[in-house]
Amino acid sequence: HFFTHFAKPAELRPVGLNLLMELHTQFLPPSAEDLSHFTEQILSEQNVMNLRDIISRQIISLLFTDSKQKSAFVKTSLADTVKAYVSAHLDDENLSLKYIAENLLYINVSYLSRTFTKQSGEKFSNYINRSRIEKAQRLLRQSGADHIHVIAEAVGFGSNPQYFSQVFKKYTGSTPSQFAENK
Repeated sequence: HFFTHFAKPAELRPVGLNLLMELHTQFLPPSAEDLSHFTEQILSEQNVMNLRDIISRQIISLLFTDSKQKSAFVKTSLADTVKAYVSAHLDDENLSLKYIAENLLYINVSYLSRTFTKQSGEKFSNYINRSRIEKAQRLLRQSGADHIHVIAEAVGFGSNPQYFSQVFKKYTGSTPSQFAENK
């Protein structure tokens, strides 16, 4: 059996994540929520047999999905896969293209950068900052200026609220406080 060659979860995780991402790319594009859930399950499981079962269940569910449903989906681009992961992990201040390339997709970061820019029409750094600021705007509309440090944390600027304000102003033309006042 394929999985019995792996003695430790740390050895199985990269194989499982890579396999699931490839299968999802070929069959059914994962939602951001599903991608986040699968990734969290695989990264948090400590027992190799349970890890094997999680991966096996995902493979089986993808392979035995109704063929009509499969044909209704278009192959997911690499940029769409990255965007789904980013969407689910915007609060992670260590989120980077390098991390995604090396730990999720197992591909060269330069290749991923070029491919992402070509497929999405923008650089990854711009995409992640724009996504974070758009989410911050939604949160500021809901909760106001009293919670700017919490919002900075929720969109991946947790340890540096000043930088959050700078990036926010660059993208919106106003500080988070000014934006919240004019919502």
